[in-house]
Amino acid sequence: QELLRAMCRQFEGPTTAICSEHVSQMLGQFAADKSQWKMKDVAIHLMLGIAIRAESAQFGVSQVNEGVNVMEFFSSHVLTELQVTDMTVRPMVKATCIKFVSVFRNQFTKEQIGALMPLLIAHLGSSFVVLHTYAAAAIEKILTAKVDGPNNTKVSKIGGGELKPFLNNLFTGLFSIVDNVELNENEYVMKCIMRALNVAKDDLMDVVQVVLEKLTTALSKVAKNPKNPQYNHFLFESIAVLIRSVCTKDSAHTEAFEQFLFPPFQTVLQMEVV
Repeated sequence: QELLRAMCRQFEGPTTAICSEHVSQMLGQFAADKSQWKMKDVAIHLMLGIAIRAESAQFGVSQVNEGVNVMEFFSSHVLTELQVTDMTVRPMVKATCIKFVSVFRNQFTKEQIGALMPLLIAHLGSSFVVLHTYAAAAIEKILTAKVDGPNNTKVSKIGGGELKPFLNNLFTGLFSIVDNVELNENEYVMKCIMRALNVAKDDLMDVVQVVLEKLTTALSKVAKNPKNPQYNHFLFESIAVLIRSVCTKDSAHTEAFEQFLFPPFQTVLQMEVV
């Protein structure tokens, strides 16, 4: 992809035309024979290579190749793949499609993101680690997307009001991964939990009990054998965000937090876990 982007900087027109022709051919092969899923996967990666003019890991794509219709490609080939409910069908292609959504998160409208969110949440239920990890990472990045606000400021594209309808299903999907003892501690999933808590803020009252119990259980587990520093960091950040958001709004919840959190905190201190 980096080679293609470098070629596009010098020869954008010819490079776009040649690659677009190959993309069409490969998608045609996939349409004729669904077992040729690798053709579609390569086609999407080729599109990622020629469609982006300017991008940063933190902020996503800021400038798109005008010779490529990104949204048409998304609607025809990416969205349709994500709408396939059987998670065992072409998991690698689904992961690439989720990457496409994450990369072009700035180009989607609020309405499009609202339609994408249930699909991404559904992929949290996949048994494939790469797939549910990509889904969690994409949701987290979407929740950090910014748009121009008043007085030359940047405001979140997705706020608490837009996220609220998805909170229950989102936390159910995320904590189903956290609770799975057969899976390693996944920092992308915990970071997504932290981000969702931070965006939801005032709308957490309905889920605070369940979220607090899940985070406390996760804390007790990692205290016995801390392995992943990034995961632990986002876990404590999640707890801090939950405390700040809920107790600031209703101090009556302070006692409940103390009852849940003091035992694992005391365990950590007694075990002298570093």
